[in-house]
Amino acid sequence: MTTHSFGKAVPIQGSMLQLVGYESIGRDIKPATGGNARKRAMRDGLHSLRRTTGKDFGYDALVWRQFLIRSNSEEYSYTHPYAFSNVDRAVLAAIEDSVVIATLKELFQS
Repeated sequence: MTTHSFGKAVPIQGSMLQLVGYESIGRDIKPATGGNARKRAMRDGLHSLRRTTGKDFGYDALVWRQFLIRSNSEEYSYTHPYAFSNVDRAVLAAIEDSVVIATLKELFQS
């Protein structure tokens, strides 16, 4: 899927972005605005990652990232070069983002 913000991202990259609170808006992927949209994106991202990999690391994006990088890149393609550097930079930034952290706390409580 080609997006304005990230270029030609592969599906697993989109799932990782969702896991950290991004949503698809038209032909782009942007940080979700509003708590409910962010939670929905995170739930969808987690569901997609579970379905694709058969693994479950919950909402821990850092563990997911490490798993996907260490896995055979052809199997999941997270490190596919077209969009990887931009996607990974956004994922790492979101892991440290106070809004994302607060949303994750809310998801753990629900």
